[in-house]
Amino acid sequence: MELELRIPEGHTERQFWEQNGIRRILVAHASPDCLNNIQLMLDQDAEIAIAMQDAVMQAYTATGAYEGQEAATGLRALMRLWPNYVQLVTTANTGIKSVEDLKGKRVGVGAPNSGVEINARMVLDAYGITYDDITPDYLAYGEAIDNMKNGQCDAVFVTSGLPNATVMELGTQYDMVVVPIDGAGRDKLVSDYPYYAKSVIPANTYNNTEDVEGVFVYNIMLVREDLSDAMVYDMLEGIFANISTIKASHNAADKNIDITFGVDDIQLPLHPGAEAFWKDQGYIK
Repeated sequence: MELELRIPEGHTERQFWEQNGIRRILVAHASPDCLNNIQLMLDQDAEIAIAMQDAVMQAYTATGAYEGQEAATGLRALMRLWPNYVQLVTTANTGIKSVEDLKGKRVGVGAPNSGVEINARMVLDAYGITYDDITPDYLAYGEAIDNMKNGQCDAVFVTSGLPNATVMELGTQYDMVVVPIDGAGRDKLVSDYPYYAKSVIPANTYNNTEDVEGVFVYNIMLVREDLSDAMVYDMLEGIFANISTIKASHNAADKNIDITFGVDDIQLPLHPGAEAFWKDQGYIK
């Protein structure tokens, strides 16, 4: 199939596509953020992308980071991937123990309109907090955590799989606190945006001796609606016929990508080819 897929050179998933003929000409593109991947789709520069579902749904509905733009109604879902956990970390000396305690504090919210910043803004909004109530630090979470170590930032939002290496390092060097995302604010977030799910950061993931309440949002694989139904169906067949290759690429994929998980967690409409595949597998009636 002639299909452009943006995956960096040497990546295990790139090797999978090459070996199975899903894509004969691959273009290397190390995208730093899921919004870049979505933009490639919107610019007709790629046919497949991986992105966090909250960013995808904002593009699809022209809300949030995409407010004022034309709704990206041509995006379609292929399958769900692994969860990204929204993590809020601080150090004990700040006294921050809840999301509400962020008021009046300097908070690392991620680079402007990045996936992390989308998460931070939505979480804060669910708790009735705006950027006017905090001093937002628009830095990637690694830089923001460095600022926190130097006393120039009070708390940092991190969105990633578990565990996150940068957060782990912070927890070994400092008296780190993983702040819970829970209570009525979390209830509102999940109710307003059903692509978020309640979860916990398990005890001993970092220096936390107990589970910490939180939320996650799935990464999904999406395609453009103009791909043929047969091509999309064949892609899914190829993925799951060779799933061991993808599972071997990293721990999050191994734990979270399996045909038995179905597509109930996906909010973006499925591509008709994907819908046919999942119906044939018995996961859609």
